[in-house]
Amino acid sequence: MAFRKRLRGYLKNITDPVFSVAHKIAHKLKSNILLLIVLIALIIFAGSFIRDVFIVLAFYVLASISLFYNRWIKISLGFEFIMLATVFTGILYGPVVGALVGFFSLTTAELITLRFTGSTIISLIAIAFIGAISHSFANMDIRYAGLLLVFIYDLIIIPLYILTGSHPLRSFLFMGTHLLWNAWLFFTIGPALLQLLA
Repeated sequence: MAFRKRLRGYLKNITDPVFSVAHKIAHKLKSNILLLIVLIALIIFAGSFIRDVFIVLAFYVLASISLFYNRWIKISLGFEFIMLATVFTGILYGPVVGALVGFFSLTTAELITLRFTGSTIISLIAIAFIGAISHSFANMDIRYAGLLLVFIYDLIIIPLYILTGSHPLRSFLFMGTHLLWNAWLFFTIGPALLQLLA
């Protein structure tokens, strides 16, 4: 009996520290796994957020420089990427982002080309409106949604431009080139671009 007691005491002295160390390791491992899971979630979220910010900025820059040719060509033609950027950011990121991208990219483009005029305010309000409603067309085929939104934009600005003194022929020239250019953009690259970004 005494031998058994001593043996148990001896084994207890050996096993207690081992179990204590094993318990501490298991506890640290549990907290490290939890920390690792939180870290992975943050990386995934931050990576997605950084990607989205990069896409929005890329659209903004592309749209902002797309009217640069207007520094030398004095006729307003509809060749630009502002509508594409506005519609895509509105569909992908919601009405606020769409409206902001549209408004600020057009503002920047007009400032770069040194053509910011009183009638630009009409375009700014209309493009912000298009950006805000674009998200409502998210379930529609991007080709038709884009073309419809371009048409709505042109229906808003052209009558107001003519009422504020723009020459009707120049206004309709803009509308024709704007519709054709954007139809080409949305029908040729729209679906592939949306698939890439969505």
